[in-house]
Amino acid sequence: MAVGGMLAEQRLLETAANNLANATTPGYRPERREFRAHTGPFLSYVEHDCGCRGGASFLGEVLGEGAGDAVCEGATLDVTQGSLQATTGPLDLALEGEGYFVVWTPAGELLRRSASLVIGPEGTLADAEGNPVLGVEGPLRLERAAELTISEDGTVTQQGQAAGRLRVVSAQGQVTPVGDGLVRAAGTQAAQGYAVRQGYLEIPKGGIVRHMVALIEAFRAYEAGQKAVRAVDETLGWAVREVSALA
Repeated sequence: MAVGGMLAEQRLLETAANNLANATTPGYRPERREFRAHTGPFLSYVEHDCGCRGGASFLGEVLGEGAGDAVCEGATLDVTQGSLQATTGPLDLALEGEGYFVVWTPAGELLRRSASLVIGPEGTLADAEGNPVLGVEGPLRLERAAELTISEDGTVTQQGQAAGRLRVVSAQGQVTPVGDGLVRAAGTQAAQGYAVRQGYLEIPKGGIVRHMVALIEAFRAYEAGQKAVRAVDETLGWAVREVSALA
């Protein structure tokens, strides 16, 4: 197996491990690795003309195409919706249909599908990492002791008064994961046809068993590649020793 193939298997193993580690992270989008087959160079028999001064070498008959390789071209996210699981938390939120909630982080605006939110000491609605959750007019500030309800369009109501409406957007262009169930999109626009579900969390697709099986398969493929590389290395070492003994 070529070095590129081993690197591709390593990327696949890393992706499988990351998917398994986040199998229960609300709103997590499983990653998929994309690979491209790369053909090897043409091989030719090298002839050495001892009659030429300096022992010049030249290419002889073309033997055929060399070993191919696999090239990892990056990762894509599985953006299809996972299952919604009912909870008892009034600040557990999920989205049904297309869309993402928007949170403000030190790295700027990021997106998430589902989260267990909290109301901070200053009344700011935030995710578990403390990132403020944005409404259509900016961060939402709420009464910590008052009960709240959140309608399907994201309107937050406390004590019979609307405190704001959650900002829900659809991602445009490339979407890349940044950890903790957060993603970054190349662009966003207002989402349509979604429903905010209060008291629910979105469970990632696949489940622990499926991701565990994918991890085992990736590990076995990587292990097989290691053995193949080791066998080739030992064979070349033996050939070098035999040739040097005959010289």
